[in-house]
Amino acid sequence: MLSDLSISSSSWFSPRKLAWMNLILASAAFGIGYTIQELWYVIPVVLLLAIIWIWGNLRAVGWTASTIFVLHTIIAAAGFYYSGEPLPLIIGMLFALSAWDLSSLSRRFLIAGKTEHKLAQSYRHLRRLILVEALGIILAGITLFFHIDINFNWLFLFGLIAVVGLSYGISYLLKRVD
Repeated sequence: MLSDLSISSSSWFSPRKLAWMNLILASAAFGIGYTIQELWYVIPVVLLLAIIWIWGNLRAVGWTASTIFVLHTIIAAAGFYYSGEPLPLIIGMLFALSAWDLSSLSRRFLIAGKTEHKLAQSYRHLRRLILVEALGIILAGITLFFHIDINFNWLFLFGLIAVVGLSYGISYLLKRVD
């Protein structure tokens, strides 16, 4: 059953292995972020979440990846609330997002069983994920290094435009894939 979660047992490129690597990197980034803030008590929580994720992945429990991703989001938000160093928290969130996405892909491959072109589908998915990650890093860099004083009304309008634009973009991509 565990061998079904990867593309091939000898391949370094399997969604499951990449999800685990991203999970480890996310946990390390959150640990660094909270170490900088000297909030040591959060680090065992981050490690516990990683252990639960790995346990759920090994047992093929469906709820663990999504639940732990939400908890990682809360941990990052709490770090921002406590005026923490934003860069490790943003990097941690990007790695957590990648781990969640790759874990979901691995689970879909498990449900689908043996399919043709699984490796090509994985590479295509990974290219899209890298594009989203790069865009996230660029946008995070812009927000970290350029401070723009803006009131809530404009911020709400830009957020609304972003949500509508993302929904149109996602629906366009879904129609294009079908």
